[in-house]
Amino acid sequence: MKKSLITLAVVSAFSIPSWAKQDIERLVVTANRVPQHEMDVLASVTLIEREQIELLQPASVVDLLNQTAGLTFIRQGGAGNNSSVFMRGTNSNHTLVLIDGVRVGSATLGYKALETIAPSQVERIEIVKGPRAALYGSDAIGGVIQIFSRQLNDGEMQFGLGQGSHGLRKGDIAVGINIGEATNTVAVSRELSEGFSATDYDTDKDGYNRSAASINGGLSISDALTLSWLARLEEGDVDYDSEWGGNDQLAYRNQIISLGAALDRNTTKIGFKLSKSKDKQQTYGNLNAINTGDFVETQIEQVTLEASQKLDDGLNFLAGIDLQEQKI
Repeated sequence: MKKSLITLAVVSAFSIPSWAKQDIERLVVTANRVPQHEMDVLASVTLIEREQIELLQPASVVDLLNQTAGLTFIRQGGAGNNSSVFMRGTNSNHTLVLIDGVRVGSATLGYKALETIAPSQVERIEIVKGPRAALYGSDAIGGVIQIFSRQLNDGEMQFGLGQGSHGLRKGDIAVGINIGEATNTVAVSRELSEGFSATDYDTDKDGYNRSAASINGGLSISDALTLSWLARLEEGDVDYDSEWGGNDQLAYRNQIISLGAALDRNTTKIGFKLSKSKDKQQTYGNLNAINTGDFVETQIEQVTLEASQKLDDGLNFLAGIDLQEQKI
């Protein structure tokens, strides 16, 4: 099955002058697809920054987001199993998930399995609650969650190790590496657990094993022109209890490749991004080998061009085109 979608958006946006001091304002990108101060955004926006993540030490991105008002999660079993998000009472397929501006998720499930994202690889999260369909399409009726990858300075390194109950073991490391004028952040994480039984009728342990690796960076060609890139891989498997019993398992492999360019000339800003994401889930078990089980793979190829022009202190003109092709 193949689906193509072209979205053309032309918006006149009035920015309400903020009474807050500029030094305490934070920039928001997701609400209107251009950088704005948080106090100038009319939509309901929640920001989760790296300092909060380190303070809370969440076991997963799902646990981190679950503390946000207006978001409800349903997990299909224990840790490692698929989780669905419901924003302000809308369906799980009405919340768009972006990673560094790239659409991700399964077209058949209708959502992104957020539990596969390691919190150690997240720099910040922007949550926009309420309809954003005019800017992002019908899969943003409930809102948008955008996750930004970790960014470290050259030579900076952070790592962590953990061990817990049910055979839990995990480790992660992130390093900032500059090559010439290009900045890069490389992050790797691994987590596995023996798990526990999520149902009474099947008492076997439902463990999981997941790994993730990413590299993102940028290069300033000039004072006005910058390039950016992202490569990301998530893979693992999880045991789960189905209504038919037996030892059921699900394996996943998710990939992202993205290249972008941004031109900033004070009052004029132009952004271009070319990206491709894959989301593959394969079920097996009950005497079926992994290569013989059912699988579904979603591929999303996307080209985005955005432009904004500041007309005066209170008026911005925004325009953009978003071309998507989804293959299942």
